[in-house]
Amino acid sequence: MIGSLILLTMMATTEQSPIVFRCDGMEVTQSPARSQCQGNAIASQENILICCDSFVTKADTDWQWKSLHCVGDVRAQRGGELAWAQEAIFHIDDGRLILKGMPLLQRGKSLMQGKEIIIEQESNKARIIKPQGIMHHAPEKLISTEFTSTKLPSQCPLPSRPKKVIK
Repeated sequence: MIGSLILLTMMATTEQSPIVFRCDGMEVTQSPARSQCQGNAIASQENILICCDSFVTKADTDWQWKSLHCVGDVRAQRGGELAWAQEAIFHIDDGRLILKGMPLLQRGKSLMQGKEIIIEQESNKARIIKPQGIMHHAPEKLISTEFTSTKLPSQCPLPSRPKKVIK
C-alpha cells in the first residue's frame, strides 16, 4: 500500500522538462493554437537538440506544445548520436523524433540511412525503416557539440550533413 502511494505521488509530481527554443522570428496563431518559428530555429529538451530552417508547433487549448515539425536542413543530436534530414517531427509527450526526407544517422563511426528514422529519447533506441548503411566507416571529423537545456547558442552548433553518401 505504501509502495503504491509513493509510486502514485511520484507519477503525479513527474513533470516533463521544458522545451527551450530560439529563432529569428515567430508568428503565433490563436485558432488553431500554433506557433511558427522562422530562420535559424533551435530547440532543446533534456538530451535532444534540434536545429532547422523553421518549425511549426501544435499546441493544446492550454498552449502546451504537443509536437514540433521542423523543415529544411534538419540537424539533431542526442548524446553522441547525430542525425540529418529534410524534415523532422518531435512528439513532445513521448520524446520520439521522426526523421524523413533522406534521413541519415551517425552512431560512433557508423552511418545509417533509410526511408524513415525514429529516435526514442527515453530508451536510447533508433529504429530505421528500410535501412542501409556503412559500419565502421570513419566520417569527417565532427565538431564537439556541447549544449545545455537552459542556454541555446545563437547559431546551430551541429555539423552539416556528411558529404559522403551511402549507396
